[in-house]
Amino acid sequence: MAERIRRMMFVLWQAGFPLLIYLAVGELVFGIWSIFPGQVRQEQYLPLTAVAGAAASIPLGIEYKRWKSRLKEKSRISRGFVISAVVSGIGSCLFFNGMMMLLPLQEEGYRKVSQVLYQPSFWVQLLCMGVVIPIGEELVFRGLGYGRMRRELSFLAAAVVSSVWFGLYHGNLAQGIYAALLGIFLAVLYEISKSLTVCCLFHGTANV
Repeated sequence: MAERIRRMMFVLWQAGFPLLIYLAVGELVFGIWSIFPGQVRQEQYLPLTAVAGAAASIPLGIEYKRWKSRLKEKSRISRGFVISAVVSGIGSCLFFNGMMMLLPLQEEGYRKVSQVLYQPSFWVQLLCMGVVIPIGEELVFRGLGYGRMRRELSFLAAAVVSSVWFGLYHGNLAQGIYAALLGIFLAVLYEISKSLTVCCLFHGTANV
């Protein structure tokens, strides 16, 4: 029993370490920007977050590729599955946003984050929230997070833990609930397809 507990703690650490790297790179990027060009303005927050995500995705992507090759785990995707992921991303976004509007949540933090995200131009939003940020977050929470936990935990346990982490990462109650619900869907997608590409498509489509 003790050995199994130690093994599970090690797996949880392995799954959590990519998030620490992702957060550390973000702090580094924002710190460097605030020192040299000056204070971070609202319209710069989203592009800088995307830059940090892209920078963190390089070492995380290398580690994910190395880990997957060691597992010799093949992706199971088809054109129909990809289309379904995109359509599901749209549907999930609309459904969960509608559900969140019905909840009695008056979140000042959520409103502030929304204002910051919608400051840049549409094309910057599309690139950052539709492509760059989903890739980084899926590497952290599904590829290296859920994927590693799934080696030792049941599907339900790994899905719940990774989704809760995903929700907490977003920093406020409204976005946290929304992200956690999406995280369950993303865990199911990854469990079925073993493909991070499908998860990125779902995530990016939901964001857009």
